[in-house]
Amino acid sequence: MKKNNYGLIAGIGIGVVLAVGGISISQHINKNNDKRNVEIKENNQKENIAASAKSSTKTEKKANKNQNDEVILIAEKFMNDYIDVNVKNWLDVQPVTESFRKAYNERSRALELSEALLNEEIKMEALPKSDVDILNRHQGVEYDALLGSSSFDINPDYSKFKLKSWNEKTGIAVLRDEIAPDKATGGCDTKGCEPKPINIEVEVKLVKSNGKWLVDGAGAVNMK
Repeated sequence: MKKNNYGLIAGIGIGVVLAVGGISISQHINKNNDKRNVEIKENNQKENIAASAKSSTKTEKKANKNQNDEVILIAEKFMNDYIDVNVKNWLDVQPVTESFRKAYNERSRALELSEALLNEEIKMEALPKSDVDILNRHQGVEYDALLGSSSFDINPDYSKFKLKSWNEKTGIAVLRDEIAPDKATGGCDTKGCEPKPINIEVEVKLVKSNGKWLVDGAGAVNMK
C-alpha cells in the first residue's frame, strides 16, 4: 500500500509539474506571438507611412511639372504673340497683372511722345502735364519696351521665342529667340556673312494670383 501511495503521490506530483510547466510554456509562446504580432503591426504601419510619403512625393512632383508646363506655355505665348503682327490688341488678350498693364502703357506712351518730339510733330510746351510727367519718369526711352534695340533683329516670319530657363524661386523665365542673322529684319546681306544665332533673350516675370499665373514684368517693363 505504501508503495502504491507513494506511486500515486509521485504520479500526481509529476502531473502537477507537467501541467504547470505546460501552462508556463503556453504563456511563453503566447507572449512571443503577441510580441511578433506587435512587430508585424508596427512594420506594416511603417511600410504604409513610407508608401504614403512616396505617393505624396510623386503627386507633388507631377503637380510641379504641370505647373511648370503651364508657366512655360504662358511665357512663350506672351512673347510670340507680342511679335506676331496678326495678333490684334495684344495686351488685352494676355494674362497680365494690372501693375504690368499700367507700366507697359505708360512706357509705350513715353516712347510715342519721344518719337513725336524727335520728329518735331509736337512741341514740349504744348503737352499736358500728365504727358510731361510720363516723359520725366521715362527719360532716355528710345527702344521697344520688351525687346529694346533687339527689336530691329526680330522677324515675325522666322522669330520664335522658346524657354531657355525657369527659376521657380524668382518667378523669372528667360526666353530665347535663335533667329539666324540672314532671317533677321536687319539681315545678313554682306557678302560672305556667316549666319549665326543672334540669341535674343528676354526675361519674363510671372506671379501666381488667385490660382492663376500672370505676367508681372518683361524686358524693361516692371522689372526690378
